[in-house]
Amino acid sequence: MLRSAASLVLSAALLSSVSIAQTGPQNVGIYLSKNAVAISGVVCGFDCADPGNVVTVRAQVNDTIDVRVIGDLGQPAFLVVSLGTSGVCPGIVVPGVAHSLLASPWSLLFGGGIGALGPYRSGGCNNGVGLVLAGLQLPAVAQNATVTFQGLVFASGAPAFTRAIELTIW
Repeated sequence: MLRSAASLVLSAALLSSVSIAQTGPQNVGIYLSKNAVAISGVVCGFDCADPGNVVTVRAQVNDTIDVRVIGDLGQPAFLVVSLGTSGVCPGIVVPGVAHSLLASPWSLLFGGGIGALGPYRSGGCNNGVGLVLAGLQLPAVAQNATVTFQGLVFASGAPAFTRAIELTIW
């Protein structure tokens, strides 16, 4: 009896953490451009119920890509880059962070930040944008690889993950 009660409490805690991870501010975003032309469009919000929560795009070897993230104006932003496809929702719940990590932490290539987000003039998800990864030329050794990008920004004053973008290099 005690064992099943403990299992019930643990299950309820896990389920509540999953629902907390999926809710939260939707004024977050990420986009990827190739050779100065947007290929992902601005991807706003986060919704595990949406099959388009992870956006897939393609680029060729020698293309140059930029990744931008969108969040609160004047707040720092971070980018997680991992090798391979993203995980499925609910992903990895990080306590205190809205939404969840879909980029694989086990194949992490890069995790870094920029200074404060600046004004965004193109009508995105929010009023701040930052160029996190600029001018990355895709090397020939990356052919046939998939790389996942996901932002960690502040939205409505709290940290939140963006949707993920999977880039397949051909």
